[in-house]
Amino acid sequence: MTQSDVDSFLTGREGISAQFPKVGHSYEGIIISFEMEQQRDYDDPDQLLWWDKEETQPKMHLVISLQTNARGKFSKNGQPMDVPGDDGKRNLFVKGALKTALTRSLRAAGVKSLEEGARLKVTYVGDGKQDNPKYNAPKQYECEYTPAAKASAEDFLQDTVSPTDDPFA
Repeated sequence: MTQSDVDSFLTGREGISAQFPKVGHSYEGIIISFEMEQQRDYDDPDQLLWWDKEETQPKMHLVISLQTNARGKFSKNGQPMDVPGDDGKRNLFVKGALKTALTRSLRAAGVKSLEEGARLKVTYVGDGKQDNPKYNAPKQYECEYTPAAKASAEDFLQDTVSPTDDPFA
């Protein structure tokens, strides 16, 4: 177990889950942390998810925390809501189509792995095929990844943390 694992356990994760209420919505910011975590049931967050009935193979996902200029969140019906004390940290839960888009963006940037301090932009670009009428169609994403050294130089020249637009626009 690493020090960051211990710190995460003791302090919990800060920030709000990044929500994508409509096609075209995006988040852009600086990666402040990332870690692998076992997925939880959407309806019962205390319930961990497994690939098998014997519970020997956990379903995992990557959680990336971004520092953005976004403020507020969206209700279940997509309406904007203020969040008192919102510091702009947003958590991306990476699996499925988002994993594919992120992997493509890393390759396009010429890197093999994520790094803290890098810039990441994630945009909801459309819906995939709805295989099960019980669930919404899967969201499709595009990602743009800028390695930390290049992101730092760009931030210095632009004097900004993130050019993210108003999240409620």
